[in-house]
Amino acid sequence: MGLVVFPYFISNSFASCIENEDWSDAPCMDSFPINRAEFQNDWAPYYDYKGFEFMESKYVEMKQAISDGTFNDWKSNRENSNVYYYYLSVGKVQNQYDHFVFDDEIGKYATFPSYFVITIASIFAIVGFAIGFVIWRKRK
Repeated sequence: MGLVVFPYFISNSFASCIENEDWSDAPCMDSFPINRAEFQNDWAPYYDYKGFEFMESKYVEMKQAISDGTFNDWKSNRENSNVYYYYLSVGKVQNQYDHFVFDDEIGKYATFPSYFVITIASIFAIVGFAIGFVIWRKRK
């Protein structure tokens, strides 16, 4: 039961981001869902930081990697990952991951019940099992 209830007591303060060696001002996106407007605002300076030629050439590379099915390999480089997040923030590329969720897309990805529903269902299952066990023992 503790395993079911425990996640409620974990705050986002335990979240952590690794250092972004490509861009020290990169936003930390380690708790979801992400606010789309904040995400766009936080990634906006990256284009100016890297420059027009670099960003546009990487955009072409990224689109090619997506169409070739090699996107995951391409994005494994931190610099390429930053380029992807910038273009995702401005809407020039679609979200390539199921685990990355904007706050206005939650319904689209909600395939599992909320923690509250899971917790309540678990409590009922445990109580039901305990009652069934007690009744079974009394019958013997």
